[in-house]
Amino acid sequence: MITQVNVPGYDKPVWKLLLTGDDVAVSRWVAFMVVVVVVVVVALAYGALRGWWQCRRLRRQDVRRASAVALAKTGRLAEAVEEFRGLVATNPQDAANYFNLGAALYDKGELDEAITEYRRAIELDSKYAKAHVNLGVALRRKAQVDEGIKHLTRAIELDPKDAKAHYNLGSALHDKGDLDGAIAEYRRGIELGPEDATAYYILGIALREKGELDEAIAEYRQAIELGPKDAKVHYNLAVALRDKGELDEAIAEYRQAIELDPKLPEPHNNLGVALGEKGELDEAITAYRRAIELDPNFAVAHSNLGGALAAKGELDEAIVELRRAIELEPDYAKAHYHLACAEGLRGNLADAVAALGAAIDRDAAWGTEARADPDFDKIRDDPEFQRLVRDEGGQGQKPGLGTA
Repeated sequence: MITQVNVPGYDKPVWKLLLTGDDVAVSRWVAFMVVVVVVVVVALAYGALRGWWQCRRLRRQDVRRASAVALAKTGRLAEAVEEFRGLVATNPQDAANYFNLGAALYDKGELDEAITEYRRAIELDSKYAKAHVNLGVALRRKAQVDEGIKHLTRAIELDPKDAKAHYNLGSALHDKGDLDGAIAEYRRGIELGPEDATAYYILGIALREKGELDEAIAEYRQAIELGPKDAKVHYNLAVALRDKGELDEAIAEYRQAIELDPKLPEPHNNLGVALGEKGELDEAITAYRRAIELDPNFAVAHSNLGGALAAKGELDEAIVELRRAIELEPDYAKAHYHLACAEGLRGNLADAVAALGAAIDRDAAWGTEARADPDFDKIRDDPEFQRLVRDEGGQGQKPGLGTA
């Protein structure tokens, strides 16, 4: 089939123009076709060039983004932030740039700015699940827990299989005191990401708070199986074991935590408590002193050291430590009570009564404890002591010096 192309001003087919030898018509037709070809070639060239330039620009952005991420991972956060700011300026419609900038700012501790950038990412892409997760986490750290829960819940709606979203929603519910809700989210997170040691650890904390010690211990042990070098997991396992009265195992776990991170003061203090409960006061005192070396403002350790020294009869040094604990934490009722015990053992009526009164003012249960505590035998018949303990307290707590 012969194609017919109509040239403006002519109504004859091209093949007839060629046969009739109409040079003017042929020339015009050829000129027209040249123009058409040139336009087509230019258009194709422009499209190809534009596509090449866009690809090149995107490749440059990808390289720059990868460089910024690498800077963030190596701790060069200030440089990473600057790179991400540059990417935002270059492509302000890319939600990922705001997300990455927010993550770098969060790691720098600049929570308000991080929250702003996460919000911008969500404004550009309301279904950006990871941005909802990170915004929820940042809001939780700012104590804006309710809004954080809203964004974490939205993240799970968008991506129900995001284990991190479930863990963090669980932590936010934990903050609100909803232990059952928190435990459910932690368990769901573990189903989705069973190799994450942290998930078992935080589940163990919630279970211990709920009083489910056997389950808590099992979760801590699973966390240790996946991550055996985490001192805080060994420490919390030891706390749960001590709660169950399994002192030897608790002591072993405290020692393991100390071996993994000897600069943490809490395991030293709690090791001292467990040793004191076994009657090993000299070792307990050594552990308390080490805790205080690591943190001179550790009021509980000063109080426990004072209690242990008093139990050994070293009353003068005990009183110094107990007064230091009260100086650091004036409302620490147990320190006031221990001080009352030490003063009572010395037979110092006025100071013992004053310290006991301070303890009872802060926790009335100490009045009940004082009634039968042998440390007050020297002053028990004093009318002022009798007045303090007559109608105070309820169920009371286990008496005795040297416990946390």
